Amino acid sequence: MKTLTLGKNSIRSLAIFINNECNLNCTYCYVNKNNNLIKASPLIKDAMQKTILFFLKSTEKNKKIIITGGEPLIEISLLLKYLKMIRALLKKTNSKVDIVLNTNGTLFNKTNQKKLFHLLDKISISIDGREATHDLCRKDLKGNGTYKTIMRNIAAMNLSWRNKLNIFKVVNSENYKTFYQDMIYLISLNPRELFFTAAMDDEDWNNTKLRYLFSQAEKLYKWIKAGLKKRKIKKSMIRKYMLDNPAAEECVLSYITVDQKGEIFPCEILLAKNKYAYGNIAKGTFRKDLLECYFDRENKRCVEQYCRKCNTLCWGEDLEKQKMMKKALGLRSYFYQRAKNDKII
Repeated sequence: MKTLTLGKNSIRSLAIFINNECNLNCTYCYVNKNNNLIKASPLIKDAMQKTILFFLKSTEKNKKIIITGGEPLIEISLLLKYLKMIRALLKKTNSKVDIVLNTNGTLFNKTNQKKLFHLLDKISISIDGREATHDLCRKDLKGNGTYKTIMRNIAAMNLSWRNKLNIFKVVNSENYKTFYQDMIYLISLNPRELFFTAAMDDEDWNNTKLRYLFSQAEKLYKWIKAGLKKRKIKKSMIRKYMLDNPAAEECVLSYITVDQKGEIFPCEILLAKNKYAYGNIAKGTFRKDLLECYFDRENKRCVEQYCRKCNTLCWGEDLEKQKMMKKALGLRSYFYQRAKNDKII
């Protein structure tokens, strides 16, 4: 490899898609809308090894590797092989990196828990809330809800596993009405961290729905604020939404996603959209304009022409066509700004 990073920016987070096959048919899933992803074969060994070695050369200290899909646990043998490879490379290079598995939780049974425990630092399971909310959008291939299966697997986790558990919630234009109650329920499960985001490619938002969603967010914020004051809620659990600034404080190149062929993209939403590709780690080829780019922290902007005209889905022209969805994605910023104004952070 001729370069250790993309430009002068050290890479903090690496998401690796080891497969795209899934045992669910969630209504808001962006992967199921992309035929190129559905047909992709599992990540090849050579691409995985080169990807990890590339990432480990980054000068960033607090790094993490996220294994995702599809549903990674469908490929349990492949997953175990790659996790062991990553652990071996970390040991060989004396590197400290958190390894996180993103999963829908349906296959995270006791057998797989035993196989994975010593290979993972964290596990992130997708749960949208209480049973009715979760099953509204997160269904299996036969159209059945998946809540009971997931909760049965979580109940089988021992205390050591529970200390590694993160919960990830998606809010969309179908399940937004119970956002407040569902978030309180998820907090009651006492995960290590709780994350949420608005669904991508959701074109059914309107001003009425958004007003209701943010009224739910206001209720939740007041509840969390009171809980923090009484020390009934751990700051560490909700820090991603009250303590971390979601604004552009660093270059987007600090976070990269790699597909099964070793192609590098800004995020999983843009996988298989070749015009957004940064390059290919397996082949050792990168876009010259991106290699020359660096982030101006004082002015909070990238200095190169390509980045100044960035039109990726999250912050550029594609999202401008879906302004209602862009407002829904502002939910995280809402919590941060409220907490900042109230001097909680």
